[in-house]
Amino acid sequence: MWEIYKFGGTSITKNGFNLIKQIIENRNSKIVIVLSAVSQVTNILYQLSEKYDKNIFEQLKKKHQDLMNQLKLNNQVIILNKLNDLKKLLVSKKYETEEIVSYGEILSTLILHHYLKQDTHLIDSKKVIKQNENSFQGILENFQSEALQHEVIIMQGFISSDLDNKTCVLSRGGSDTTATLVGNMLDSKRVYIYTDVDGIYTTDPNVISDAEIITNLDYQMAQELSAMGAKVLHPYSIKPAEEKGIEIHIKNTYNSTNPGTIISSTPSEKIAVINQKDVNTFHIKSLNMWNNYGFVHDIFKDFSDLGVDVNIITTSQFVVSCTTDNNDIKKLMELYNKLSKRYEVKLFQKSNMITVVGNKIALNNNFMEKLFLVTKNYQVHITHFSSNHLSISFIVEN
Repeated sequence: MWEIYKFGGTSITKNGFNLIKQIIENRNSKIVIVLSAVSQVTNILYQLSEKYDKNIFEQLKKKHQDLMNQLKLNNQVIILNKLNDLKKLLVSKKYETEEIVSYGEILSTLILHHYLKQDTHLIDSKKVIKQNENSFQGILENFQSEALQHEVIIMQGFISSDLDNKTCVLSRGGSDTTATLVGNMLDSKRVYIYTDVDGIYTTDPNVISDAEIITNLDYQMAQELSAMGAKVLHPYSIKPAEEKGIEIHIKNTYNSTNPGTIISSTPSEKIAVINQKDVNTFHIKSLNMWNNYGFVHDIFKDFSDLGVDVNIITTSQFVVSCTTDNNDIKKLMELYNKLSKRYEVKLFQKSNMITVVGNKIALNNNFMEKLFLVTKNYQVHITHFSSNHLSISFIVEN
């Protein structure tokens, strides 16, 4: 039996690596350790992939050298050589962005592998996680052939490859998905996600002092929370766990005795509130929409052509309203001007999206009555009910 442990960027520290040591020493089963890049490294790599800058590269190098110094791993030639390989690639300008950003996880796993100094096996995630246009696919045979003789496996999160073995990356935060995909492949009972918070809260504890940890959460509500802006877990990571009934345990690297949040099939009775900032809202109006067809395609083709994401959508007889997280003002104004040639358009910038999430919440008449009594005091641009009855969102003035 395998158990999967994923450590996020804020956990790639001396404290985090010492916790990994403890987990290995106390294990009762075979384990897989999935690592993210050191905190902020992926952002630096994206910058470097756009344009090589010597000073930015030195920042990248220093982050890894500082970690090695804390771990007393000075002058690890194989890690320094890997950084030199990256520099040569950047200077050559002959690379794909995915190849560059994959170095964050490659470096963190190399450092951990050398720090542990025991029988651990480092696997290249590109050999195990394959990606096609519509889904991710774990190649179990490759994993088994490499892992059969080992008790402890280390592998990169975030990284995969396509069916032609070209480097791909999962979307940002995709190391969570790596962990649950591997758990799915190996029929694991549990996947542990280690981060720098105690679990998933009912709301942001930095804003609301009496926010509570949600100790037990079901898959559907966890996915809704993640998709609506809760940053603890990646939305794509839920499905592989749900398919096999795998428990996801959210744990704090720096408070590891705290039970955290367990995500499973057991329905949750909690209600959570998420405040998503800097949301931009479009209202697109035309009398010609009434009893007509084709206008939705016409509108959202402009969004697609300009690469502007769309989150929630509401419609009436004459108005289509939607939100986007895109904050590129130049691009938003280009979209506004393009749409304005055919429609009456309003753009509300930097609003807040307040989302209330709970099982069958939209069917709770008593709660809904109280909720609307509160919202009548605010300028609300959109009220959105999710079709799965799990969430209600209000786009309000900042």
